[in-house]
Amino acid sequence: MYKAFFQRITLLVLTLFAFSATPALMAETLTDPMRPPTAGSSGTVHSSKKAVQYYHLSSILISPSHRSAIINGKRVSAGESVGRARVTEIRGNEVTLSIAGKTRTLTLIPLSIKKPVEASRQ
Repeated sequence: MYKAFFQRITLLVLTLFAFSATPALMAETLTDPMRPPTAGSSGTVHSSKKAVQYYHLSSILISPSHRSAIINGKRVSAGESVGRARVTEIRGNEVTLSIAGKTRTLTLIPLSIKKPVEASRQ
C-alpha cells in the first residue's frame, strides 16, 4: 500500500517538475525578430559555404565639424571600420562602405520621401 502511494507521489512530483521546467527552457531559445542589433553583435550570419556580413544603417549624425553614422549599433566616422567594411563617406542620407575593394552604399529613407517641416505662423 505504501509502495504504491510513494510511486504515485514520485510520479506526480516528476510530472510537475517537467511541466514547470518546460516554459523556462522554451523561453531561452526564443528571440524577438524585431529587436535591433545590439552593439556587441557582429552582424555576421554563418552558413556552410562562407560567412556573410550584413550592415544595418540606423542613423546619420551630421554637425558642422563632424559626421558619423550608427552601423550595426556602432558609431563610426569616415575612415573607421565596422566588421570587415571601412566607411569611406557619410552624406545626408547614405553611407558608402568599402568591402574587400568593392563599394557598397547603405541608405536611410530617401530624401524625396522626407518633407521639410514648415515654421508655424503665429
